[in-house]
Parts: sequence; C-alpha cells; structure tokens
Amino acid sequence: MSKHAKTWWGQRFIEALEEFTDTGRLQRGRSYASDNRIKQWLLKEGKVEAKLRGNINPYYGVYKEPTYKVSVQMTPLAEAQWQKNYSKTHATSQFYRQIVAQ
Repeated sequence: MSKHAKTWWGQRFIEALEEFTDTGRLQRGRSYASDNRIKQWLLKEGKVEAKLRGNINPYYGVYKEPTYKVSVQMTPLAEAQWQKNYSKTHATSQFYRQIVAQ
C-alpha cells in the first residue's frame, strides 16, 4: 500500500476506509490525486468539496474534458460522544493525546 496521507492518523483513516469501501473507487481517487486532476478544493466544517478534471474518452463519446464536483462529509462528534469515546480509550491515553493535538 502506498502512502497517501501526511499524518499517522490520516494514514490510519485511509486504511480503515480500505477495509469496507470499494477499492476501485479508492484507486481511482488516488489516480486523480497523483495525476494533477484536482482543480479546486475546499475544507469547511467537516465537509470537503472539490472540482476534478475528468478524462477525455472518444470511445464513450467524451470529446471535451469534463469537470466533476465531488464532496465528502463527516459529522462531528457531539460532546457526549467525545466523552464516551474518551472513557473507552482512557487506557490508551497517548493515542487520545495524539488525536486531540492535531
């Protein structure tokens, strides 16, 4: 597996995605990221929105480079959820400190 994250927790997040997500989609996303196809992106309040350059493919009738709009949203944890997770991970407080410090 190649590294596509800048932090240890980002890499762990990608590994978690790989366990239950369509690997084809993740691979396509990696190719977009490494092939300079991200035209614009914005991170705001737990949501990432991006515009991506698509592929020209005359076989499928695509003669002009398409632009795709994509988004990924994550719901932030409420205070009660943070407390519950904290109590469960208290034994691994170093892990918790690393997450909070980011």
